[in-house]
Amino acid sequence: MPVKKKKLPVTLPSDTFFYLIPLEPGHLKLRRSMLAAHYTAPKGRKLYYGNQVDYVGYAHGIVTVGVQLNSGVKATLHLHAEPDALHVACTCGMPGEKLCLHAYIGLYNLTWSHILDLSPWYWPGYDINDQVQHRYLAIQVAKNYIAAKPKHPFGHLFRPVKELNSFPLVHQQPGTPLQDPHPMRGNRTVLVFCIGYGRTPAGSGQLPVLFACRAQTTVDNLSLQSYAEITDSGEDNDLPEISANQLCLLDIAAEMRWLVSQCASSPDAIKGVMLLLWEKALPMLMVEPYTCVFNPYRIIYKKGRIDALNKSFLSPCRFSAHRPVLHFVLKVQRAHLSLSAALSINGRETKFNHKPELFTVDLETGCHYLMQSTEADDWLNWMYARHNRLTVLKTHFAQFHGMFLDDLAGRFPVYVLNGSAGTGKLSLYHYNEVSRYLTS
Repeated sequence: MPVKKKKLPVTLPSDTFFYLIPLEPGHLKLRRSMLAAHYTAPKGRKLYYGNQVDYVGYAHGIVTVGVQLNSGVKATLHLHAEPDALHVACTCGMPGEKLCLHAYIGLYNLTWSHILDLSPWYWPGYDINDQVQHRYLAIQVAKNYIAAKPKHPFGHLFRPVKELNSFPLVHQQPGTPLQDPHPMRGNRTVLVFCIGYGRTPAGSGQLPVLFACRAQTTVDNLSLQSYAEITDSGEDNDLPEISANQLCLLDIAAEMRWLVSQCASSPDAIKGVMLLLWEKALPMLMVEPYTCVFNPYRIIYKKGRIDALNKSFLSPCRFSAHRPVLHFVLKVQRAHLSLSAALSINGRETKFNHKPELFTVDLETGCHYLMQSTEADDWLNWMYARHNRLTVLKTHFAQFHGMFLDDLAGRFPVYVLNGSAGTGKLSLYHYNEVSRYLTS
């Protein structure tokens, strides 16, 4: 049986014995089936009934678990996860340096769903002492679970295991406010083009679609009412003369609707095509007098139509010809480095406060900006889902560069900003310069 003695910075005797259970490299998951190779249990189910196993605490990378067997015997387990193995200690000392019954029953109960995810226990460098652990990690302990996760200001904490960072996959890929330019009487039937997307976070898989509505202007001609979606089913839509641009937009809307219906379960397969269709539609949408955004919690389709086209989810919007450019800023601080994403238009950094798929939105003006590429969109979604912050300890920087930053800098501009005050001149990222600065 594999064994190992391990010294860790917790209040355990220096000669504490840790039994080693190998894991699948990099996956940090313990399967119940793995335990059979480390403990020979008697036949029958009597051994497994009436045991009590509770989480007790987490400190400095050590998870403490209390075990009371159905015989009344009590013991305490200390568990430490590494990418290649789970280290297990028990207050019984594990006679013969073999996995004991307390550890077997404890781990058997913890893998109640046949698999135990150990990644929430693995925070190398972020839990070396109480002060560092308190700064970076928010820890919750209950009898049936332990949750250790990054504190909000640090976003995503980099850990030097590729599988724990889930960086975006690389996809291969080939303006005015709402107003009528020709004021007319009210109570008119008009054609409205809408962008529709759900309020679920970007990256959730629901792509924005273009669709058209028939609507009625109010008596004062300042707003719209009585919306009804137009599809390609050939019904009489009671519309005034439709321009060539509007016919083209109706065709694009029909193609988007068909793509979404065919690939509802695999939106990544059509994301590049949808971007091309939006690029085609954008110049025509900019000159349309009536454009809106439809933003329910989630768009549901029934028989080719959008279900529940509720007016309360419709509001005026406009589209910009500018395409934001994605770049990243690496900020060097006293104890760590932080990476954030930013967007610029005409060389000036621009703040956006809403991020559906493929677009960024300025909620104050309702203006929608189409992203440059699906790759840029995926990276921005990934960063925003982590509060636009990726935190890296200085001791992990070389691994962070090799696993992530070197490739990222080859795809997008990465700039370096020194100092916790956030002031100073940005300089283009070079590994040797940053590494030399960190070691000086």
